[in-house]
Amino acid sequence: MTNEISIELAAQEPGGAKRTAFPITVGVPFARGVVQDGDPAAIEDEVGLALPLQTRVLARHNDDSVRWLLLDYQADFEPF
Repeated sequence: MTNEISIELAAQEPGGAKRTAFPITVGVPFARGVVQDGDPAAIEDEVGLALPLQTRVLARHNDDSVRWLLLDYQADFEPF
């Protein structure tokens, strides 16, 4: 059984402009033993719809668990 981890990420378009499929890259750190290879990763928008996501392990702990995970996805922004 896999433990589910939920992390809230927030992104804002600094100029307040409308953007469609704007590329976002973020690295997320994890404590030793929390994330292993093969653990599923997903990202959802503010209404809960899954977004396409690419991930890559950037660094590992000495037990080979994931230390840093790179997330690449696209988000839409409305003007404010």
